[in-house]
Amino acid sequence: MTKTPALPQGDAWADNFLTSLRTERDLSQSTLETYGRDLQQFQQTLNKSLTSIGPDDIRTFIAARLTAGLSPRTLARTLSCLRGFYQFLLAEGVTTADPTRGIPMPKTWKVMPHSLSTEEINSVVASFGDSPMDLRDKALFLTAFGSGLRVSELVNLKLDQIELTRGFLWVRCGKGKKDRVAPLSPPAMTALEAYLECSRPRLLRGGISRFVFVGRYSNLQLTRERLFQIVSRRVQSMLGKKVSPHWLRHSMATALLKGGADLRDIQTILGHSSIDTTQVYLTTDLDSLRAIYYATHPRGRIRHEEKH
Repeated sequence: MTKTPALPQGDAWADNFLTSLRTERDLSQSTLETYGRDLQQFQQTLNKSLTSIGPDDIRTFIAARLTAGLSPRTLARTLSCLRGFYQFLLAEGVTTADPTRGIPMPKTWKVMPHSLSTEEINSVVASFGDSPMDLRDKALFLTAFGSGLRVSELVNLKLDQIELTRGFLWVRCGKGKKDRVAPLSPPAMTALEAYLECSRPRLLRGGISRFVFVGRYSNLQLTRERLFQIVSRRVQSMLGKKVSPHWLRHSMATALLKGGADLRDIQTILGHSSIDTTQVYLTTDLDSLRAIYYATHPRGRIRHEEKH
């Protein structure tokens, strides 16, 4: 009968496993080193022999790694390593059971896109003054938030794409992609009208440009870098947050969803080719979920009232 080595006293079987991965699967040295660290941590945490480790021990190890701050993606890789390790031990006759069997793979959670709340948006908008630059930046900010444009779509927006009287703009996607119609909110329409009539001619100083948003005393379009500076500096000064212009697109989608808009409509407005991309906005934080529960569920309302 083959004697099973106690993992804390030696890592011979781990070494054999890694050797098999290198010779049979031709894994990179980087991957092998990562798996080696996973197995070493496994040994140190459980401090038990191979045959005495059961599913509960695996769960304990995963929980310990989660508590240590590992991401679900890293935990999934670690569990994959352990599954491969025990399949190797089964094939070698070292053990007769796989304790990783039936252990669910940790979910690789999607990260909710960064966004600003409606209150934060209103706070930033209220900070703009009446100077030509402020009128331009306010129109820029509200168009980005009101229509959910991408950065490239915003800086390339041309005069003939705007329908102010009808409240929408044409978004030209390019590269064979289908153009789309994006709505203009009433605040964005008002801000654009003020900018186009009072500010843009002063910035152009007699020049001509087909682009909606132009630079200071220039007939050239705004660059992506300048757009980033305008948005990030304004939000930083008002809210103390480091943001990018793309936050405004996410903020618009989040606001629409919270307001009851259909996911398919949001997909159309944003120009997502797949509904899977839009579904990321369905992610909601626990506080919001709890607030909805307390406000709508009978038992939730009772518990909320009891606490207060």
